[in-house]
Amino acid sequence: MRKVRIYLTRNLFEKRFLDLQKLFIITVVFLAVTVCAEAQDQAVIVMDADNGKILRLDNPKIAAETAFSPGSLVKVFAALYGLKTNIIDPSLIIHCSGAFDINGKQLPCWDHTGHGAVDLYKALAYSCNVYFYHQAVLFDNAGFSEFPRFFRTMGFGQKTGIDLPNETAGSVPDIYDPLEKIKAAAGATREILVTPIQVITAFAAVVNGGRVLTPFQSQGHTIVNETLALDAQLPIIHRALQEASTYGTSAGFYQETGGFAKTGTAPQADLIHSDAWFVGYLPLQNRKIVILALKTNGTGAKDALPIGLEIARELKNKALDQELVSVSLFSLLKPRTGTITGRFGLLEINDEDDREGEQGEPLFCRKLEVKLNPGGSLTVWADNVETGIHHRVAIRPQQPGGFSSIQLDNVENRDYPGQITIRSNGDFLDIINRLPLKDYLIGVIGCEMGMLANSDSHFEEALKCQAILSRTYALKNLKRHNQFDFCDTTHCQHYAGIPRTPLQPETNDLAVRQTGGIVLTYNGQLCDVYYHSTCGGFTCDAEGVWQDNNIPYLRSIDDHGRCSVSPHFRWNFQVEETRFFEILKAINGETPVDLRIKKTDSAGWVKQIAIVYPGGREKILRGEELHICIGRSLGWNTIKSANFALSKSGNTRIFSGKGLGHGVGLCQYGARSMAHDGKDYKEILAVYFPGAVVDAYWVLINALTRTAEADGND
Repeated sequence: MRKVRIYLTRNLFEKRFLDLQKLFIITVVFLAVTVCAEAQDQAVIVMDADNGKILRLDNPKIAAETAFSPGSLVKVFAALYGLKTNIIDPSLIIHCSGAFDINGKQLPCWDHTGHGAVDLYKALAYSCNVYFYHQAVLFDNAGFSEFPRFFRTMGFGQKTGIDLPNETAGSVPDIYDPLEKIKAAAGATREILVTPIQVITAFAAVVNGGRVLTPFQSQGHTIVNETLALDAQLPIIHRALQEASTYGTSAGFYQETGGFAKTGTAPQADLIHSDAWFVGYLPLQNRKIVILALKTNGTGAKDALPIGLEIARELKNKALDQELVSVSLFSLLKPRTGTITGRFGLLEINDEDDREGEQGEPLFCRKLEVKLNPGGSLTVWADNVETGIHHRVAIRPQQPGGFSSIQLDNVENRDYPGQITIRSNGDFLDIINRLPLKDYLIGVIGCEMGMLANSDSHFEEALKCQAILSRTYALKNLKRHNQFDFCDTTHCQHYAGIPRTPLQPETNDLAVRQTGGIVLTYNGQLCDVYYHSTCGGFTCDAEGVWQDNNIPYLRSIDDHGRCSVSPHFRWNFQVEETRFFEILKAINGETPVDLRIKKTDSAGWVKQIAIVYPGGREKILRGEELHICIGRSLGWNTIKSANFALSKSGNTRIFSGKGLGHGVGLCQYGARSMAHDGKDYKEILAVYFPGAVVDAYWVLINALTRTAEADGND
């Protein structure tokens, strides 16, 4: 196989900023200093547990250069050590009365009323000090020095090796004082001092099966420092932490994220104040993510858990928009040949023919040409060199951030992110774009909202509305076309790849990111969402448009003339009757003699219209059916909607109408006007979808999962 390497230079665009007034500058600087000052009291770390890659690190000085008491986080590793050495058993029951007696001295549990009878699961769930005081006695009987030694094998008491300057090693000394030994296993001592980066590295080992990794931020690679044999113990720890995240000190984390977590409250040097810890596991598709939050001067459940939960929400939202969807391109054109070029880099081409599970080496080229042969095979040329006969090829940009430009006869070039798959489908080519949901939404927004673009900064709120509706539609209609998710026409959502004008991709990207994972729901289900350009004053009740059932959140809404700025707010269309009736002949195979409106709603939307044939026979259509039929024949800017009055002058039919589109759901021009008036996306969607709720998709899915589990238990 040949490889062609072409190096491209990218144009660099210099961005200039306007001078700001002095008062504004002073205000911004003051706010920035205030925010920074507030952020200095906490550290946040997000790590990929499988490879040690740091995905987020806030406040490196606290994260790697400062050592703290780990507080109750110690209990996770104390339990792990006790299980590994068979010193404790998960079924061991300890009674917690609220305090533990050692030589006449009472060591309190954090809950002075006591936890009653607790086993290991409840001990970790409720973070019971007394259970772990008792466990420390068992450790001491077996030789306490082994416990700090195990702690060191988890990466504590030594530098992790992260690519940051001034990392501190913390302190895990041998402990000889009898009282400090007892307190150590419960995290009630300052003998052991750890850094946040050590804690998340050790917790990652609890998640990934016992591999203690070197964390890295930039161009590092996975280094395994220690592999601990913990196969029998980790499932017990995972279950205990899940219980902690369900009903214990981290309650709510499992319900909302599907992961598990542990909080901790650790004594500061003055033994009066405390630091708040959170460390948690977030399962994402094909990734194990661990999250740590440390807040000085606080308590774990009250101050650190909310930070960890908010980070988990943000990550789940972003992960959702990275899920892959597939779109059939050029659905109405169905080409037989096509040319694809790489933008900002080479194309990588893979032959996806089934060859007993084997695939050849990929090709790299700048330009790919594909032709459909009789019988369904494909001939492919890479940089004008024929590569052979194929039945299915996959094309993707070699360079991250690159994209593929597709050129067909009589069609303007279109640019697409993600992977392009070309295969034969009878006499035509199927061209499928497989890409992250985020990139699909960016393209849809450009197609669906481009005509409304303006320079008003408030317009972003209207774009956010579109992003939420398009995401909701996509998630509700996955696999609508079986072999792929969506077509690229308005049958699904209009999609033509990367937008060029007038909405730039970065504008749409902002709307997608700022609404990451947010959808529209009703009664715990994804909504059936619809949107259109211009309602003409009143949106249309969904009943009688496509179906006969009433949908509470899709009823007619008074737009109060918000969309009057639209060029389609009022319109007229005239057509010669003979020509018009010839078009209607295609509906029933017979030329009609008249057209009569039978039923409208209170806003003037035509619900039923009769096509009259010789002898007075009638064919009843929904108003939207006629709108679509005429639009396909005469163009969509002729009879622009099903909200019209019908008159006649001589041999001419006159349609006097309002709005553009089917009229159901969001009026895009109305949304733009509301955004201009200062309304945010939640307020706008509440108007056009009364009773529907804006919510995060993962919250909806978790609620449905819990309902299904409850039904199963019943």
